[in-house]
Amino acid sequence: MRMTQNVLDLQAHSTVYIIDSIDKPFGDAMIHAAQYRRIVLASAWYDLIVTIGFATPWTFALIYANLSWLAQALGLAGDFPAFAPMHVLMGNMLGVVVTIWAVVRIRDPQVVFGRYDAVARLLFASWQIYAVMHGASALILGFAVFEILFCLLQSLPLTKVSERQ
Repeated sequence: MRMTQNVLDLQAHSTVYIIDSIDKPFGDAMIHAAQYRRIVLASAWYDLIVTIGFATPWTFALIYANLSWLAQALGLAGDFPAFAPMHVLMGNMLGVVVTIWAVVRIRDPQVVFGRYDAVARLLFASWQIYAVMHGASALILGFAVFEILFCLLQSLPLTKVSERQ
């Protein structure tokens, strides 16, 4: 759907240009496919580094203890409660799925993978912010910042030339 709006030049009393408000929701912030694939790759490496430790109960316990210590050392608001085995299992499953998804994007940083990842990051950031609003540690907001950043970057439109590449 294309929405255009004529803009009037009041000095010349004539129409001077057309604004494509729907076709360019990000203004002129368009990137080439090669640049976009580098963003997908960077987000995948970030995911791998940040989440691989959540994939096993032993590494999860170490990371969780360190995050809890960091939140306390920084005096951040919110809770870091002790985890029951079921919570650890859920954290491990998250770590495994995100690690595999990261490896897929590292091996093949396709544009379509970046688009799917942008949606996932929007959801992750939403639930992270929701958790903090309901008493979880504010440390989570540091992760939410990266989720939002990569969501926005992976939502950028591609140039017409790069769409054909």
